[in-house]
Amino acid sequence: MQLSNGSLADLLDALRREARYPSDHARVLHDLQVHQIELEMQNRDRTPPATMPCGAVGAP
Repeated sequence: MQLSNGSLADLLDALRREARYPSDHARVLHDLQVHQIELEMQNRDRTPPATMPCGAVGAP
């Protein structure tokens, strides 16, 4: 499942607003989820859009 940038940002905000005093297990899981979303957003910022190779259908 690929989420839009806006959806990732919304999910990240929601995760950051979760319970203030979670258990250690819940806190670790929460931190990993936040980190995963942050990495996904960084990857999207750094990855150039895919281009079609020469000779591919639809190429000029």
